[in-house]
Amino acid sequence: MIPITTAVLAWLAGVASASQPKPHDAGEFNWKSISPSRDLHFSSCYDEFQCARLIVPVDWLDEDEAVRHKTMAIAIIKLAANITSPEQTHGGTMIINPGGPSDSGIVELLRNGHYLQDMIDSDHKRFEVMSFDPRGMAFSTPRGDCFQSEAARALYDSQMLGTDYGGVKDLSDKALTKEFALERALGLQCSLPGAHGYVVQAYMSTASVARDILHMVDKLDELEKKTTTTATAPKGAQEPLGTGSSMPRLQYLGTSYGTFLGNTFASMFPGRVKRMILDGNIVPEDWLVNDWSYNIPDAGTVIDYFYQSCFNAKSKCAIWSKDDKSWRDIKVKITDLRNRLDAEPLPIYGKYTTPTILVGNHVAAALMDPIYVPLGRHEKIAGVLAEALQGNYTALATTLGLGLDVSDACEPVPDAAYPWMGLTNRAVNCGDKNDQRNMTFDEWRVLWQRVHDTNEDLGNMSPECIVWPIRPPFRFTGPFGTPEADANDVEGRPSAPVLFLTNRYDPVTPMRSAISASKAHAGSQVVVQNSVGHCATLASPSRCTAKIVRRYMDTGEMPAEGTVCDGDCIPFEDCPYPKADLPR
Repeated sequence: MIPITTAVLAWLAGVASASQPKPHDAGEFNWKSISPSRDLHFSSCYDEFQCARLIVPVDWLDEDEAVRHKTMAIAIIKLAANITSPEQTHGGTMIINPGGPSDSGIVELLRNGHYLQDMIDSDHKRFEVMSFDPRGMAFSTPRGDCFQSEAARALYDSQMLGTDYGGVKDLSDKALTKEFALERALGLQCSLPGAHGYVVQAYMSTASVARDILHMVDKLDELEKKTTTTATAPKGAQEPLGTGSSMPRLQYLGTSYGTFLGNTFASMFPGRVKRMILDGNIVPEDWLVNDWSYNIPDAGTVIDYFYQSCFNAKSKCAIWSKDDKSWRDIKVKITDLRNRLDAEPLPIYGKYTTPTILVGNHVAAALMDPIYVPLGRHEKIAGVLAEALQGNYTALATTLGLGLDVSDACEPVPDAAYPWMGLTNRAVNCGDKNDQRNMTFDEWRVLWQRVHDTNEDLGNMSPECIVWPIRPPFRFTGPFGTPEADANDVEGRPSAPVLFLTNRYDPVTPMRSAISASKAHAGSQVVVQNSVGHCATLASPSRCTAKIVRRYMDTGEMPAEGTVCDGDCIPFEDCPYPKADLPR
């Protein structure tokens, strides 16, 4: 995601010679062992990491009497700056959000923290990297969950396994009446107050999370001043932000939905931005409307890239055969597999599992993570599909998580399992959207058809946001953008322009979105990486992209307009460089 000449060489040499950091499972650490606090108090966790739980107000607007004085605890993790010589200086803290919305920042840093840190560090400037679980997610409390018992969740999940997979198929009034009612039922379930006395989902908006980040920046500054024996008096959680160039500033990397979060922060608090990198971009105005077609114009190209890379790899790809004359022959085999499963759905059952069926759209679903992150995942899904083509569907069903195990449905689920992940996605996604609860069936059909026509595999949207009943009191709807930057930290201006990254082809955040979003940020530039996948930093390592980002982090230097970089690796071939992976 981020690297300069000698530093790049040192990075590559270190990769070749040094042992890789120990992989960590998020469940290794007991987050309940940390008491939430109004200031940042970090404790050792996951060996070389440090963790904290920061108290934030439920309602930053302080307008709702029902939640006044109530708080949430945000789970935070950081990796200390790797300073190994007196010549190296501390570059500050880079805060990372992996997107989703719902992906765990804790898992992101455990999985990709060293990779990101190695790429932003220069010879003389070293950065601390930090991430967090946004409100209601993973290890932050209270949970943005809609179920008070695991048995209720298991029963609901079991019920949903029997519905059409992949969204609405039948657009008749009769079918839509049932579909809307089913989605509305879950929304009403989620709108019930939890044990804490309020509806968590009403306070999970992107605007609230952006305000949480600003609070983190202030608390990090306070902590730094305390450690240098020049501590300032602690501030109340909702003390006015203050003004002036002396205010601490954010350094941020956001991917996917994290670009909307970053864009929101920069637009709300432009004078509190030092560095901002947005990779895999969402046009913020598009995020506010319920039209997925804006996101998926290149999805078909990215899906076909799987078949193309498989054909080019020949025997390295498990679904290639000598009879294949082109990549289209491989695609036909998988299309035929999908058609067979639609014509004759396959029963999935077991002694302790919920019986369900395997249908054609499940094959498309199995391809989703591989088209996001082709390196390594193309090879794995090819093996899974090769078995399915031979009539063995076990690996495919396992990959999809079909056959829900309910043997321990009444037992508490550890936070690391995060079974409410999809519900937090819905809370943020639908809460951020403009209110569309008055949309008619006819209007919905027009929207559905437009999205479906853009891409059949990724365009089978559901009406979840159309019937979502929870409207957050704190939303930011623009204007989005930042004024001209000033390296002297002039009040109200970022220290450097925003740097945008994009792949040439991305399944859900197309290149054109980065170009469009950048127009609202004075002085910004877009770096196009000739890779295929979701986000440049995920799709492939690139020494060219890394060099640009490292210079930006070091000095604020922007690349030339129209800069294009190549990715360094392709699927089915050995990649000698470290690479990132999805935080799930």
